[in-house]
Amino acid sequence: MPDVAPGCSRVWLINEDASDYEARPFRDSHTNFECVRIRSSNVAPSQTPDRIPQMIKEMNMVALNREAAAVYLLDDDASILKATRRLLDSAGWNNVETFTDPNAFLQHAAMHRPELAVIDILMPDMNGLEVQTRLRRVSPSTRVIVLTGNDDPSIRRIAMNAGASAFFTKGVESGDFLAGVKAAADSGN
Repeated sequence: MPDVAPGCSRVWLINEDASDYEARPFRDSHTNFECVRIRSSNVAPSQTPDRIPQMIKEMNMVALNREAAAVYLLDDDASILKATRRLLDSAGWNNVETFTDPNAFLQHAAMHRPELAVIDILMPDMNGLEVQTRLRRVSPSTRVIVLTGNDDPSIRRIAMNAGASAFFTKGVESGDFLAGVKAAADSGN
């Protein structure tokens, strides 16, 4: 297995003769993702062009990077936003944006398509289930995590059936929440 660049979630070598190739981690300057460059260790450079496209097809080379992944937080309580942002920052999620207004959140999501969104359910202007539905329309690839004070089983079921990656009640253990965030991020790879 090749070394994985710092912050890289995972790299798979699927083809059987992968040992004939060297995988070198690097940061893609356009996407800021950690990637792997493939180079043959025992095939002449003139023979590699035909083989490289096959290798690229057989590898999942780009992994979601905590430093580059955009995480949007939506909650009407500024103290929850501050605490959640600090927690994510402490775990290496450095591209976190906070919103108290669901409409501003959806406008930014439509323009920037964040990888992850952590959404509250009970908000005065628009509830989180409606935000989740609208988010699916404007940024379908964004993974949603619900973080709410309302642990109503019917709300949980609706959110999960609508595609939420996880559902947490406020006061959840930090480690459990961070594991849910990581699992949601990894599910998009």
